[in-house]
Amino acid sequence: RDGEFMRTLLLVGVIGKIAVSGVVMFSIPLILSAQGFPPEEIGQALMIYYIASIVVTKYSARMVDYLGANSRNVLFFSALVGGLGMMLLGLVGLDQKLSGTFPSILAPLSHLAVLLDGFFVGHGFGQSNTFLIIAGIVLAGMSNGLLAAPVMTHIDMTEVANSYGNKAVAATYLFLERGGHVVGPIVASYLLVIFGQSALGIAIFGLVSIILGGLFLLTSNSPGERKNELARGFEKKG
Repeated sequence: RDGEFMRTLLLVGVIGKIAVSGVVMFSIPLILSAQGFPPEEIGQALMIYYIASIVVTKYSARMVDYLGANSRNVLFFSALVGGLGMMLLGLVGLDQKLSGTFPSILAPLSHLAVLLDGFFVGHGFGQSNTFLIIAGIVLAGMSNGLLAAPVMTHIDMTEVANSYGNKAVAATYLFLERGGHVVGPIVASYLLVIFGQSALGIAIFGLVSIILGGLFLLTSNSPGERKNELARGFEKKG
């Protein structure tokens, strides 16, 4: 019944976990394998994700807990960064024009991939796919780092947490959020099938993540705002 709890869970938390299990763990190895990367380099690419996630987690926790940053804005930034990373990954392999089986509205993504490929080749950097993969993986890791600690701070400040206790509500949230881990590979495989084994489906999921993050930003109440409302209530009673 707590709207803030459900908005955080459905618009940010579950989507973030789908990105981890469905995009990072399931889709990225398939994308890299299709591009001819050997297994050891695929493992190194995933290590880049974890390094970026760990580094950003450290500083995002400090930013919210010690500097008083608005957790709502941090969570939106997590969705934005992760969505952009997935959109970059979706451009991998799209250095040819989309066939007629794809909706024409998606054609600009193909043209963007062609332009990027021409830029990197023209400046002696080789194919753009390697850059897109590394940038996409780093952004995905940053997104997870921006989500892990701030989302728990946000949940701890909900009304249901004040009523039933932070530990019980946090445990409930983590249990429900794990549903994203379960359905992640299912969602990712479905997108890959729809778009003919193309990474373009990952780009679409990234766009959806940004839209849902924006909806969360517009409808959510930050912990700071709830603290101020509570303080004003005590002042009136006094």
